[in-house]
Order: sequence, then C-alpha cells, then structure tokens
Amino acid sequence: KRRYDQSTHATQPKQYPVQSIMSTAEEERAKQDEKYGFRAPEENRRVWKPSPHQDTSFQGVSAMDFAIRQRRQEKERREKEAAAKASMYRYQGKANEDVESQVRKQQHDREKSAKAKERETLAQLKDVTITESVEGNVRKEQFGQEKKWKQEGRDTRDALKDVIVTESIEGNIRKEQFGQEQ
Repeated sequence: KRRYDQSTHATQPKQYPVQSIMSTAEEERAKQDEKYGFRAPEENRRVWKPSPHQDTSFQGVSAMDFAIRQRRQEKERREKEAAAKASMYRYQGKANEDVESQVRKQQHDREKSAKAKERETLAQLKDVTITESVEGNVRKEQFGQEKKWKQEGRDTRDALKDVIVTESIEGNIRKEQFGQEQ
C-alpha cells in the first residue's frame, strides 16, 4: 500500500488579489447593465396584464372556469406585490420617511426660520424711538377734524330736541288731497 503525504493533498484556500475581485464585480455590473439596457431595477420587471378578451369573455360556473378565475386573481395579487416591491427600489430617503413627511419637514423648517427672524427683528426694534412724522401729523389733524364734525352733529341734535313741529303748509295740502280722494 502506498502512503500519501498529507501535506501535498491538503486543500488550501486560494489567495485572490483584492483588485481582481473588484474588477470582476465591476465587470459583472457592466454585463448586467448591458443586459438590462442600463435601466433601474424597478423598470426591468415584466409587468403582467390580462389579455383583452379576458375582461369581456363569459365566465361560466364550471370547475374549469372557477380554476381560471382563481389563477387570474392569483396573478393579479402577485403583480400587485411585485409592483410594491419594485417601487421600494426607487425609494429615496429613510425607511420611516415618505415624500409628504419630507415636504412637511421643509415647510416646518421654513416656518421656524421665519418666526426666528421675526423674533430677532422685534428684539432689535425695542430700542427704536418713534419721533414725529409728516404722516402722523396729518392723521392727527384729520382725527381732530372728524372729532369736531361729530361733536357739531351731536350739538345740533341736542338743540333740535326742543323744537315743536307744528302744522306746515305741506301737511295741510296733503290733508286736503286726502279728503278729495275720498
């Protein structure tokens, strides 16, 4: 019997240089890109659609028709799942954020910055003293005129409270006309 030297037959792992692995992965990616026409993974799936006659065809009650309907429902369910899975590839951002929450976050940040700016402006304006201006003087003058006009109206009403309205010529004419009409 022949003895084998264990050292010659022991399998040792092959040592691959790191660059050759990287170039192999890049080559594989390039092949895949060419194979799928340089499209994103979610666009490379085959979309199932029912044939046009299936929507309008008569669906009977036999076991075969039932099996066909079940098969179609199963295909529709699988297609729905595949579409959802493919749309996940397209997702940009964190898993717990969607587009609406990102938009809301941007709006919130905008509002926060606007409010902070407003607070800062108000804090800076506390030291400002307001002096007389042409516009302020004009408004003051107009207010005085309006106040004077209203007071004159009140005084006139108070003066006319004591006036007794007696018969007038116009009132007598109307009485005569009323009498003639009857």
